Amino acid sequence: MNSVRCYFCGAGQLVAGRSLCTTCGRTLQFPPALLTLGRAYLLNRLDDLVGAGALDENAADRIRAIVAKELESAAGRPATTAVSPVPPPTSPAVAPAIVAPPAPQRVAPPIPAGPSFAETFFTPERAPSLLLYLGAFLVVVAALIFVNVSGQQISDSVRVALMIVGTLGFLGGGLVCYRIPRVEEAGRTFLIVGALLVPLDFGAYYALVAHVSPFTSPAMWVLGSLVAAGLYATLAIAAYGRAYSYLFFVASLSALAGIAALFNVPGTWLFVPLAAYPLAIQLAARVGESRTLRLVGPLELPGRFLLPASLLFGVAPTVIVSLFSSLSLIERLAIPALAILGTAYYAARTDRDHRRERWLAVAGPAAVAFGFLFSVSAPLQTYGFVSSLLAVAYALVREVGDLAGAPSPFPMWARDRARIVGYALIAIALLPPAVYWRAPLVGATTYLGTSVLLGGLAVWRARTTRQSEVPRELIALVLVGAGALHIGAVYLLIAAGLTHVGVAVFSGIEPRVLALGFTPIAAGLAIVAAIARRKMPTLADAVSIATLGSAILVVSTAFDDSMPLATILATAATLGAVASAVDARRPMHLWVAAGFAAVAAISAARWLQPPDELRPLALAAAALLLFVPAYLPRFRASEFARVAREIGIATSVAAVGVGLGYALARPVTAATWDAPVWLATSPVFSVFGAITFIEALHRRSERVALFATTSFLASVLIVVARLHPSAIEAFTLPAAIYLGLAAWGIARFGSPALRAEFFVLAQIGAAVALLGPTYVWSWEHDAVVRTIALLAESVILLGFASTRGLRELGAVSIGALGLVVLRAAAAPLALESSTAAFGLMTIALALTAPRMSWRLPSELREATEVVGVLLVLAPPLVRATAFGDDALAHGATVLAGGALVVALGLWSGRRALVASAAAMLAAIGVLALRDAARAEPFVAATGVAVLALVLAIPRYLPRRLPAEYEIALEILAVGLVVSSGMERTFTASANTGGGHAARVLVESIALLAIGLASSRRALASAGLGAVALGAVWILADPAARQFHGLAAGAALVAIALGAIRYAPKVLAERALIGAELLGGALFVMPSLLASWNEPFFPGTPIVFFEIALLMGVGVVLRRRWLVAGALAALGLETLRASIDVVNRLPNWALFGGSGAILLTAGFVLLIKREAWNAWSRRAYQWWSGL
Repeated sequence: MNSVRCYFCGAGQLVAGRSLCTTCGRTLQFPPALLTLGRAYLLNRLDDLVGAGALDENAADRIRAIVAKELESAAGRPATTAVSPVPPPTSPAVAPAIVAPPAPQRVAPPIPAGPSFAETFFTPERAPSLLLYLGAFLVVVAALIFVNVSGQQISDSVRVALMIVGTLGFLGGGLVCYRIPRVEEAGRTFLIVGALLVPLDFGAYYALVAHVSPFTSPAMWVLGSLVAAGLYATLAIAAYGRAYSYLFFVASLSALAGIAALFNVPGTWLFVPLAAYPLAIQLAARVGESRTLRLVGPLELPGRFLLPASLLFGVAPTVIVSLFSSLSLIERLAIPALAILGTAYYAARTDRDHRRERWLAVAGPAAVAFGFLFSVSAPLQTYGFVSSLLAVAYALVREVGDLAGAPSPFPMWARDRARIVGYALIAIALLPPAVYWRAPLVGATTYLGTSVLLGGLAVWRARTTRQSEVPRELIALVLVGAGALHIGAVYLLIAAGLTHVGVAVFSGIEPRVLALGFTPIAAGLAIVAAIARRKMPTLADAVSIATLGSAILVVSTAFDDSMPLATILATAATLGAVASAVDARRPMHLWVAAGFAAVAAISAARWLQPPDELRPLALAAAALLLFVPAYLPRFRASEFARVAREIGIATSVAAVGVGLGYALARPVTAATWDAPVWLATSPVFSVFGAITFIEALHRRSERVALFATTSFLASVLIVVARLHPSAIEAFTLPAAIYLGLAAWGIARFGSPALRAEFFVLAQIGAAVALLGPTYVWSWEHDAVVRTIALLAESVILLGFASTRGLRELGAVSIGALGLVVLRAAAAPLALESSTAAFGLMTIALALTAPRMSWRLPSELREATEVVGVLLVLAPPLVRATAFGDDALAHGATVLAGGALVVALGLWSGRRALVASAAAMLAAIGVLALRDAARAEPFVAATGVAVLALVLAIPRYLPRRLPAEYEIALEILAVGLVVSSGMERTFTASANTGGGHAARVLVESIALLAIGLASSRRALASAGLGAVALGAVWILADPAARQFHGLAAGAALVAIALGAIRYAPKVLAERALIGAELLGGALFVMPSLLASWNEPFFPGTPIVFFEIALLMGVGVVLRRRWLVAGALAALGLETLRASIDVVNRLPNWALFGGSGAILLTAGFVLLIKREAWNAWSRRAYQWWSGL
């Protein structure tokens, strides 16, 4: 009895414990995607098996419990048991005489997906098909080569006759074999070969008989295309395959192109018949019979791609050419013709419910209109004017049903899309204002008319919708309409001669005229907004926004006026904004008034020019005047008073910004701190802090109150800066005092939420203020002493934090140690010993953590380990980068120390130690590449040591770390072993790196074999990558390095095949696939590339022999990736033969003979299919079953 069956072919396995099926060669592993399906199928079958007597109820219940638990754990939810369609068996003596209720019908589970076509096509069972297709390919390639054979070798007439005879032979043989079921596949292959040779025959006529170009004599081109199209249409209608429909499509396109060349169609009209072809296919599919549908049915998708391609390549070049040269009316009429064809095609397909095509059908009329404008060379402003008219038309299409009070003749999908297209047309009409600069009357008409249209649509939307449902585009309609109104007003002023203009767009216009011209618009919009708030509330917000924008535009255009016009207009805008806020009962609108008031203040300051120190003080006084009255008990609860206090606080912030801005605008010298405005900013900070603190207490906002206290620190620091201290501690000490007081206040008066959020920050700030100056000054004065002091302070703080559980303080201490690493890297000789000592102390502290009261998280413990490793290894690593006389000694120190730390980390299960030490080893491995000859023994020995440590797991070392770390160490070990030899290989002079390359290839292949044998995928993959790098070196000079590639490729293929036979239980499938692909490439590619510039013999036959050998081994032993690699190599060889002009006749003979042999072999194997399948199965079982 077989214990295991293949999950794909169902064959039983003769030998247990294998990883590949002995029949189909697929992996004996259940696909993860189907695992839930298999368990559910087993649960659904249990009751049937009980009813059939194959299982008893107790055994079924045990199986059900186990499988249901697996389902629950895999899916993350309880698994429900399906209702059984078969009742459990009962004893005849005790069975009640009642009729069992009908069981609910159960849906059959889906059938698991079998192997894909790519997986089965390269198997021995499919070898006849593979040989037939490959032989057909080679025959077609031979025909292409044969056409180009020199006439001195074979006469032109003989070549054409042979081509025609071969084509007719393939067609006739295909038709005959297609009717015999046993060789039907061969008939299909012969038929497709003959069909593909038909256009080659007509090409051979041009090349061998007529000796002219098809473009100069297109008659035979048209005839050949029509003949080919007729043949393909006949085969498609006769149901010989859907592929002939696509060939008919291509032949028809060729015929259309030939007809265009025959009748000298203008260049702009070349794509018009191509665009008409999909429309014809669409009409034929609608009115044709079943036989016609066989031909045109598969062409729907090609037609959907052909039409947009025809439109793109027909329109874009014409438009581009018209920009640089003139085109006649006939040539330009091709654009509207293409637009009409595209519109008709997409309109005919509107019943298919393709969203994009319906969009194109709706936009088609607009495209036709633009096409006619292009054909008559209309100026650009005409496009904008016509766009506005089209927008009106599309708007009517959208709203015609509602306006007329009757059902619309257009479907709803067309009306919805018409609205969007109408908006796009409005955008086209409005986007290029520069076009109307020389035609201001047209611009005024277009923009003003568009603004009227948008305003009307906005009013219509607001009237036809409920107040609670504001349309999304309502604000956009109002805003765009208002913008168009302003631009139209500008053009109207220009057209009326009220202002002068320059040559450039919007140049030469007096800002004062614009401001006065926009003022009535802003006032009118304000009146409309007031009316809308009472009559049409849904429109009020949009009009208010437009009013605000118009007012901003008025003030901004008048801002540069020398007269106080901006102050007057900004003051008027302020009063209007206050009135609007009161009328709308929206206190937040007072912020708009505050903005205009700020503009008025700036304009007044520019006019009056007060001293710099008075500016922030005046703003601070204004802030107090706004805040104090609003804080009086009489007004304090009012929303308007609340907003006024907020504006007062914002004014104090502006005062701070003005003071700092004027103070820091000067050069950063001592005079900056001595400026009066600098000292005047100190009380401004106090004013801001005081009123903000009072408001925060009133609102019971602890965080704002805490933020407000920082302004007092700023006031103190301003005064300190005025005293010109020389030590940085003069600034950090007040900061530390403030942070300490803040921490005390938070702990004493703060809420639990405030303590949770800011107490730790204050603590960290105090620690940084303590450690920061020491670190900063260690770069300038007493580096060793200050560094040792900083190390001691940090280690003590780390120990204190670890015992008290202060993780933030511990993080700051670890960060300080990390900064010391940077400082030691800057002076490694002076600080190497001290940092190493404290690094060992840090590692010891982390390793002894389980034996002491360590209360910090594990992440900080890992960070401590990383910092400790860096303190030990970073200084010698940095010293090694100097590449001095002691570089090798320091590098060896890093290698030895890193290996010891890796061993320590693996033994203690500390991943941070392993990761940091591995990173150091990788870094020193990269540095060693500069002196690979001297460093190679040390680096390679370290790699071997690391690999030995990894391979010792789990037999000699316990596995205490995740598998990812072993993977990383495997890759690191491979890199250390081969990196130096690889560097010497690539940097050696010409033809002198062969010895190094051979050694590296041997090492890499050995590592690959070890990885496959020990089932370590990362090791195998890394070894494979090293071989791939060697392959790059081989392919750089394939002629001189063929032996290396041949030997390495044969070794890789042998390892892959041997792994199937001798190591099936520990097989790394992906590494095996990589070995097959890379081995096949190395086996074939050097010879193939070397044969490109060599005589035909013996290079090309050798390449064919290598490809055949790889393909045969891959097919017989079921290694599809070997077959795929061989096919890829054959494709490259085909490319070489197609461009080889010297050896065309031998290439033709080789490809044609090989194709004939393969066709014959495939034909014979089709006849003897059963015998071939039996022999190939026995051969594979003999190889894999030993």
